[in-house]
Amino acid sequence: MSTVLSTAQLREHVTRLPRFLLSHLPTPLEPLHRLSESLGGPLIHIKRDDCTGLAFGGNKARHNEFLMGDALAQQADLFVWGAGVQSNNCRQTAAACAKAGLDCHLVLGRGHAATGNDEVQGNLLLDHLLGASYEIVDEPIGAELDLRIDEVAERFRQQGRKVYVWDRDRLKPLAAVSYVL
Repeated sequence: MSTVLSTAQLREHVTRLPRFLLSHLPTPLEPLHRLSESLGGPLIHIKRDDCTGLAFGGNKARHNEFLMGDALAQQADLFVWGAGVQSNNCRQTAAACAKAGLDCHLVLGRGHAATGNDEVQGNLLLDHLLGASYEIVDEPIGAELDLRIDEVAERFRQQGRKVYVWDRDRLKPLAAVSYVL
């Protein structure tokens, strides 16, 4: 038998989770009058998570509040994560780590063998400016990159670091909580 929680009860449960505040919440809902009219339907709104305020905004600021809170509660000193070379998620993670006082190491997959220099531009430049260390690897996003991230995390553990790894299976539920706020 499932229990239905009220909004207040759900919010109270969420307050028990470790959290490090990063975002300007709630972000506004903006009506899209012209789109709604052209579709001939009800008024459509867009959630403006570009207004979260963390490193040019984005919805990942929400879940990073809980991930950083969890990492700090575990007394981590290094956050290891990875995705594509120009990942918005990695940019937001680097910014969150900088605010939380955690070192950040990104494993950035290009998905193919290098064909030339990887230019430091776009999100990769921002990762660098936000203080993240990174390595660019050939693996594509997915299981191969996840294995590489785990290998990199273990390398840092062998050096005595207290590593927090963004483990998709373990952390998806924690990150998902942020979207109910």
